[in-house]
Formats: sequence, C-alpha cells, structure tokens
Amino acid sequence: MSTRTAPAILDEQRDGDNCTLQLAVPADLDYFPGHFPQAPVLPGVAQVGWALQLAASHLGTSPHCHEMEALKFQHIMQPGEHTTLVLRHDGARGRLHFAFHDGERQHSTGRLVLAAPQERQAGDHVPMAPPVPTPDAIAELLPHAGEMILLDAVLEHGPGHACCSRVVPARGLFHDADGALPAWVGVELMAQAIAAWAGCQAREHGTPVRPGFLLGTRRYNCNVATFAPGSLLRVEARRDLHEEGGMGMFACRIEAPGVLAEARLAVFSPPDAGALSHPHATEPRHG
Repeated sequence: MSTRTAPAILDEQRDGDNCTLQLAVPADLDYFPGHFPQAPVLPGVAQVGWALQLAASHLGTSPHCHEMEALKFQHIMQPGEHTTLVLRHDGARGRLHFAFHDGERQHSTGRLVLAAPQERQAGDHVPMAPPVPTPDAIAELLPHAGEMILLDAVLEHGPGHACCSRVVPARGLFHDADGALPAWVGVELMAQAIAAWAGCQAREHGTPVRPGFLLGTRRYNCNVATFAPGSLLRVEARRDLHEEGGMGMFACRIEAPGVLAEARLAVFSPPDAGALSHPHATEPRHG
C-alpha cells in the first residue's frame, strides 16, 4: 500500500541557491491519523523531511543530514493549511537553511548540516539485535497512534527520566527508499521518549495522557546518517530543567550501544490539552 507523506507544490521561485515554494498541506497525509487522532497536527520532524527532500529535488542538495542547528517550532500546521517554504543552500559550509511561514506567522526554522554521499555509509549498520521485552504498552502512554508511534517500549522510568527502546523496522512513514531510517528522525524518537515519560507520570498520578509540544533544540548531533533496519536503539530522556507554566528542558540521547545521537530538547506542556494554537506551541511533545 502506498503512503502519502508529501506536500502539494502550488508554486516555485528559484534564484541561484535559494528557492521559495508555496505548499499546501493535504488533509489526507498518513501522518494525521496518529498525530494526533483527536486534533491532527503536522509533525515537526515531517517539516524537516520536507525541507531536505524538496531542497534535493529543487536545489540538487543532499537529501541526508546528521546534524540540526537552531531548530525551532513556533506555530503548528494543520490539515488543509497553506504555507511558504524558503530554502537557502550554503554550499561553502554544507548547510541548508529552511523556514516555513504563513505571512508573518513563522511555523518552523532551522539549519541542517548536510551529509555527503560517502558519509551516509559510515557507521550506519550497527549490529542486528533481537526484539526487546515490552514491560509497558507504549500506546497507552502516548497521545498518538498507529505508524506515528516510533518507540516499542519503556524499559525504565523515574521521576525525572525515561529509557525507551526501538528495533528499527524495515519500513515506515519516514524511511528512505532503501529501507533505512534517516538520522534526522532521531529527534522524533527523543521527543517520543519525553512523551513516554510524561505518560508514565500521568499514569502514576491517575491523570489523562495529554499532548505536549516540542519547541526545538539548539543542536542535534548524530554520529551516523541513518539507522539500519534491525538496529536496536535505546532512547533516553532526562529532565534537567522544569519551569512554571509547563516549560521544560530534557537531555536526550540514542545508543545502540555507544552514543549515536545527542540533543537537549525544549518542550511545552499546556495545562489545557486542547491549546493547539498556543503562541509557543508547534509540535506535540512526541514530535
């Protein structure tokens, strides 16, 4: 069965290493049934993927990256919306700058450190691993469903941390054509680990699991360009800052074994679970 994960391109303007695209967000994208079922929101990680894929087709850049800098999500995108994507390729520094906006309203921005073709093969294939036990039913802890659940289990959790697992499948919404999971999707795995931690806390306190929002990261770094199918990933999130009003910071990493990726993610959990239009919110905490 084919999947629908791409935006509709309405218009294009090209100027050297710059490109501006007018896009529509189709209401039937395969992300929406699971992100979130009650109030669909375009995943922030999908926006990163769109920037890479559209730059590759319109500017001829690499469709792969293993670092993200100054990644910010400011306003959500929902089914049926129109948005403008501005792309700028800095070939000298190997970076792709992107910005999604709707007039004066900024959806997301970031700088992506592009991976050269030879880099893509280095260290991609970590040892195959057997499936891990599933002590917690992950779907009961997250506010999303179906293929948008990118973790398998919570291995351990406490008042300020959670460690989750994922055996990379052979296919999925974010996979490459050759079956590998791009490294930039790791930021979504981290965000889902934070969401799983929040779900564990909600369960222990007898409160409903509710959406949260990923605000961004100053720097996401991954030592590989893809995660190979069959790889066993451990995804850890530790809270290192909590502020009044639902703001928080988490130190996250992905191991397989050895550290493959690291980042500090800023998140926001609104008291009102339906506050999808909050000026600081763009992305439910699961990513």
